[in-house]
Amino acid sequence: MKLIHYYEDGRDELYNLVDDVGEQTDLAASQGQIAKSLRKKLDQWLAQTNAKIPVADSRFNATAKASQLKSSSTGQLKGLESRHANYLKPEFKPNATWWNSLIPKD
Repeated sequence: MKLIHYYEDGRDELYNLVDDVGEQTDLAASQGQIAKSLRKKLDQWLAQTNAKIPVADSRFNATAKASQLKSSSTGQLKGLESRHANYLKPEFKPNATWWNSLIPKD
């Protein structure tokens, strides 16, 4: 079994790597006792190793982040798709510094 703990929202995911190598089926809800046991072991190990545990950022604004993600997935993404589609046109000719390309000196 593999447990993944997300500090961002506190959730845990649990996967059976023998039957689900691709980690497609989260078993945390149906195998709650195993998830709790592994989480306890994880927390103990982190404490024993003096691991730095993430803490919530008091400056984080969930509403602003959601707005930023929405903006990225609509306006910015469409612009990138359009620009990148131009790279595939037969008449496209990159300039000398396209993607900071360096011309090798042979």
